[in-house]
Amino acid sequence: MIGNIVFIGCNTSIIGMVEVGDDSRIGAGVTLANKIIKPKSTVVSSSNRVIVRDE
Repeated sequence: MIGNIVFIGCNTSIIGMVEVGDDSRIGAGVTLANKIIKPKSTVVSSSNRVIVRDE
């Protein structure tokens, strides 16, 4: 499920059961597989680390 107002960069792969919370940003080239991304998060790099999470 992809939330509202979500930015997904180019060349991003979303595989399986992925949940992306509202107001989140997924960087270019990221591969997400069976992940839950909390609202207002930013995910970048091949290690899929959440680098910023606005509370």
